[in-house]
Amino acid sequence: GLHGVVAGGTAAGAYRGAEFERLRPGLFGKTGTAPVGDAGQATVWFTGYLEPGSIPGETRRLAFAVFVSRSEATGGEHAAPVVASLLRTLVQQDKQTGH
Repeated sequence: GLHGVVAGGTAAGAYRGAEFERLRPGLFGKTGTAPVGDAGQATVWFTGYLEPGSIPGETRRLAFAVFVSRSEATGGEHAAPVVASLLRTLVQQDKQTGH
């Protein structure tokens, strides 16, 4: 189920790009959206992990969690892209440094 959230579920939009092709098989996560008292706002999150080896040379499982308070979007629309940006940066750094 956690892989399905990234592969074709509520967070899939954040990970469709070609730069995530190598990461997607080892990426697992869960989105969440909880309405708050203000009209149209919610607390949203995305939490999960990336399996070892998904980024070349990375031997540890990488865990992450993003929590956004008072968002007008869902967890898949607001919190998952924050993690996607972080992972994109890690992959770019790996390509630049060769680590």
